[in-house]
Amino acid sequence: RDQPRSRGLGDVYKRQVILSPYVNTLPVIPWWVWIELAKKLKMAGYMVCTNCGSPNEKEIEGTVALRFSYDISVPVIEKCGFFIGIRSGFCDVISTAKCKKIIIYQPYIFWGEGTNLDYFSLNKNKFCNDAIEIEYEGVEFLKLIDQIVGQIKG
Repeated sequence: RDQPRSRGLGDVYKRQVILSPYVNTLPVIPWWVWIELAKKLKMAGYMVCTNCGSPNEKEIEGTVALRFSYDISVPVIEKCGFFIGIRSGFCDVISTAKCKKIIIYQPYIFWGEGTNLDYFSLNKNKFCNDAIEIEYEGVEFLKLIDQIVGQIKG
């Protein structure tokens, strides 16, 4: 007789989203934005985790804290399938990961004549060619959340 196969961890791979809300140099995105984004992703059926790179970094409400070293970050993110993060040095580290990467750039930050996106783009700087790079407008955070969820689902 055929036995029903139990669901293992392998069944959730590629349906996990890692959120990376921490940055050291540039302004952060308000915490409530990450909470709302996590809620919408969970409602869409994704398991949502927070990249917590140090003991001081806490998980976003309703998500699972993930702590892993840089040397295994690419395989971890590839196994999960999705990465959403504010532009930081960690984005450089995972830029070669074969997964859907959504990188958020803060507006109104200029480096010479270019914006944050112009200066730090993973795609333009040839770290990768598959990052979905979003520069939100002003305080249009609800629009940003919808745009990100649309990219994950689509």
